[in-house]
Amino acid sequence: MRIGGTSIQYYFTCHRELWLYMNHIDPIQDDENIMIGRLINEKSLQKRGKREVTIGDSKIDIFQSGKTSKIIEVKKSSKLLGPTTRQLQYYIYLLSKQGIYVEGEISIPKERKRIPVTLKDEDIRVLENAISDIQRIARMENIPEYIKKPYCKGCAYREFCEV
Repeated sequence: MRIGGTSIQYYFTCHRELWLYMNHIDPIQDDENIMIGRLINEKSLQKRGKREVTIGDSKIDIFQSGKTSKIIEVKKSSKLLGPTTRQLQYYIYLLSKQGIYVEGEISIPKERKRIPVTLKDEDIRVLENAISDIQRIARMENIPEYIKKPYCKGCAYREFCEV
């Protein structure tokens, strides 16, 4: 089973969204939030003269090499800061397993924020447990129960939850 950074973010956001994603059910592609997110990401990459880097099933928005290498995840807002932090920690984790040690940063251009992200031993345990649970959720026969959350109205999968 292929697990990427999006799977990790969805796991810490909504198990229903994760199940849909892992079962290859695509969100609304012309959703305003998805389009804005893509635009912000593209502009940020152009501005920095960078491009995405693929590692396994994950796409890292920006990889800066130098004395200290850094990976940067670009987001449109800080609403999902917890899940985004776990997503970035997952990228750091994947790279460290390959002997590549990096610092992490969440960049939120619209809010003019740059948030450093590190990976500690307890974070590794949380991620490894999440990976196991993602596999369990993806194999479930039925979609997980809908749990209303404050950010549901901005979710590209909301058509699967609206009642």
